[in-house]
Amino acid sequence: MSYQAPTSFTYDPTRRIAFGGASVTSRGMWPELVVNHFRDAEGLNTGVGGQSVDSVIANQLPAIKAFNPHLAIFWFGMSALKGDNRDETTAYTEMTALVEDLRTFNPLIKIAVLTQPPVTRNNAATAKPKELQRWNHLLRRNDAQVNVVIDIATDSLIDQVGPGRHGDGVHLDWLGVGAHRVAGHVVQSIRPLLEGF
Repeated sequence: MSYQAPTSFTYDPTRRIAFGGASVTSRGMWPELVVNHFRDAEGLNTGVGGQSVDSVIANQLPAIKAFNPHLAIFWFGMSALKGDNRDETTAYTEMTALVEDLRTFNPLIKIAVLTQPPVTRNNAATAKPKELQRWNHLLRRNDAQVNVVIDIATDSLIDQVGPGRHGDGVHLDWLGVGAHRVAGHVVQSIRPLLEGF
């Protein structure tokens, strides 16, 4: 998959918030809602569908560093565990490397990570429920030295629809109520991190 140019949305640029990750970050409107909540913020969304943690390090981290954010928020979704040889330990090791890289670049940067809901629209085809539980457990342990782990409820982005749509009767509510729920949860979690900027 080729890297796409980052999407930037600007308000009053006092606080800079960068978003990285996979389709849960690139497709939804929640990052813009988060930035919009803080009137004096500027946002950069580098999310690209299908990106695993190592892909984010290679493809998105340079743009995030160039933006020099006060806060970086990452959400990988299923892509963290994508592929036959990928497991939660590998993804977590990569997450630790990503955090160390950002902290070497800017020791004052704040970093937040969102956990992955266990239900997705392609759950039947690609979900690895046990690996996802262990991935979330590793993130919650917080040894990757992130400032906050934001727990996203199972149904935060999920909108149940009739059977047959997307094969399993579930689709991700990227633009509607689900995005607003995620944004509200993220705003409450990151507010203390942005104090003093």
